[in-house]
Amino acid sequence: MTAATPIVCGPVPTGYGYPVGVLRSLLPLIERTGIASAAEIDIDTLAMRMHEDALVYERVMFLPRVVGAWTALPPGE
Repeated sequence: MTAATPIVCGPVPTGYGYPVGVLRSLLPLIERTGIASAAEIDIDTLAMRMHEDALVYERVMFLPRVVGAWTALPPGE
């Protein structure tokens, strides 16, 4: 079994698309429940804004843990 947690930091803007994609899928619910409007979130620039904020404040983001497992059956099964 293995587990890995990708970490996003530094000047290369990779990884911010994952949480933005999740938020994009939740946007209709967010608007319907009155949490925020699409204009307030501005989903199309969110990844860039998150990256800029991380650079300015030296933030690190941990993406969801990925777990993998495998097995082997005995010969003949």
